[in-house]
Amino acid sequence: EGEGEGGPRRRVRELVAQAHAAGAGQRQEFQMGAEDHSSSDFRRVIRSSPWRVPLPSPHPVIAVAVGHSFSAVVTAAGELMTWGYNDKGQLGHGHRHTTDVPTVVQGLPPIASVSCGEQHCLAVARDGSVWACGLGVFGQLGLGDRVDRLFFAPIPHLSLDTPPPGGSTPTVASVACGLYHSVLLTEGGEVLVCGHREYGQQGEATDQGETEDGMGRAQSVVIPRQLSMQAALFPATGNTEPAVQVAETQAQPGRGASESDSLEGGAERGDEAEARDASELESASGPGVTNVKAKWIASGALHSMAVMEDG
Repeated sequence: EGEGEGGPRRRVRELVAQAHAAGAGQRQEFQMGAEDHSSSDFRRVIRSSPWRVPLPSPHPVIAVAVGHSFSAVVTAAGELMTWGYNDKGQLGHGHRHTTDVPTVVQGLPPIASVSCGEQHCLAVARDGSVWACGLGVFGQLGLGDRVDRLFFAPIPHLSLDTPPPGGSTPTVASVACGLYHSVLLTEGGEVLVCGHREYGQQGEATDQGETEDGMGRAQSVVIPRQLSMQAALFPATGNTEPAVQVAETQAQPGRGASESDSLEGGAERGDEAEARDASELESASGPGVTNVKAKWIASGALHSMAVMEDG
């Protein structure tokens, strides 16, 4: 699965362009049951109006998610059904054959919700456990490795700053899959991330030049780890300027003059600007600053968002 000339960044750009085209209704591909998609005939089906999808269950649907050319639904009975493109096993049926009708995934506990990424899928069970399948090359499955999964497998470990008392497993409330990364939200409001992080989608600064094996694998996290969101970044005064300055300082440690300096009138440069930012960061992280909790999460192709408990 070589990336060819240009490496992972070129591949990401190509995938994003394809996703935009599909979302606009200009391109939809559907494979008719062939495992080797490279040599299969495609039937393009573009529907200009909604149509009812027949499901092999009498129970109503309570959740739906779509990935790149595949779909998933959850019924009130806890059934997970998937169908569509399946080259990386993202449907969780134990094979790579494309499935043209909704099919119940076997071997899962009752499911509460589901999210689909580019070529991976995460499902939250009613007991708070998380199950993952599909493409795993960037660690987006959260299973501790970079291996694809054809069957759904439970995520065994969540790395929290403060583990639950008694060593119990954290209960997950919801998940959100991006292009090659995943975001998890616990019942306690902690946000955890895993997978690709080269573009800052995990909320931290990274060295974009650091790669491994030409796949950008060094820019990935294979076990979901907690994202620390300080209340200092969201001041209650309504004045967003200090928050922007602190965020820029964290994302670009040790920087000199920057665009943010010029936006402030160009009066400060170099060492003076760094000293000012360091002072603001020290003040913001002083007594009274707490790690805020989230209540909703979402993922785009290359970015993530969270809504905090204070709205």
